[in-house]
Amino acid sequence: MVRLIKKIVKYIVCMLKTIISLLRIIRHSKSVKLPLNQNKKILILGNGPSMKNQLEKHLEFFLNQDVLGVNSMAKTQYYKMIKPKHYMLWDPVGCVVPKEKLSEEYAMIQETQIEALVSNTEWEMNLFLPYQSKTNEDITKRLKSNKNINIVYLNNIEFEGIHKLKYFCWKKCLAGPSAVNILIMALYLAINLKYKEIYLFGAEHTWFKNLEVSDENILYLEDEHYYDKQGESVKRVLYGSENGDYGKEYQKMPNLFWLYFLGFREYHKIQEYSKIMGANIYNATPKSFIDAFLKVKLFKE
Repeated sequence: MVRLIKKIVKYIVCMLKTIISLLRIIRHSKSVKLPLNQNKKILILGNGPSMKNQLEKHLEFFLNQDVLGVNSMAKTQYYKMIKPKHYMLWDPVGCVVPKEKLSEEYAMIQETQIEALVSNTEWEMNLFLPYQSKTNEDITKRLKSNKNINIVYLNNIEFEGIHKLKYFCWKKCLAGPSAVNILIMALYLAINLKYKEIYLFGAEHTWFKNLEVSDENILYLEDEHYYDKQGESVKRVLYGSENGDYGKEYQKMPNLFWLYFLGFREYHKIQEYSKIMGANIYNATPKSFIDAFLKVKLFKE
């Protein structure tokens, strides 16, 4: 009897979540037209430190391939060499939130990323942004000033409920995964662009090792990227955004680890979706904490 009641409750909760998700889609989702793709393989370049060694020693591997770059890649020397076919900005700090709502540090990140894209993109490239970024007229205007950049807006609506219906909405770009990490959205996009071989680089996700809590209970992260300069200090304060002011309130440990949990869980959903869509995802990141995808070693150490 107890087991039956639990099943009924679970079913009711699932149906309620499904209805709420569908209402969100009806109200907020926009039509999305993805660019055509004729190739089978794509390389997704994350920001992890292992990319430094791979790019320095095996740059030729990344040339003349379909590449999806993210975040601050446009500020690096490799951007013009690799000439990514696709690019993504997804963090609200980078493309949605107005400067006046950002801390000085975050405002600088936004400014340098947008400036690098506008100044350094000398070939035709698809730039994928969340639909909410349309509300930032300054960023939109600056990006459109470069005629090589083709902006494609994606829906940032999470679907909860019936799995088959969720993946149908993912396929139609009506909804997407929980975008707690840009690489989750990058993988989802690569699958929907109909790539069949997806290689993931620079995705260590070993942040836990580099966390520190000060005597004042402020969280710090020794955040490492492949484009950091030799000996450059990258220890930074972690901020939350519960009140909508980015970089102006401190992150708390329960919230931080909840976000980590959501991210790792979402990778497993992406893996399930890739199988439904007939795609294979390979994690080519050395010592990555992501356990959802087949790990491969493409280069000799």
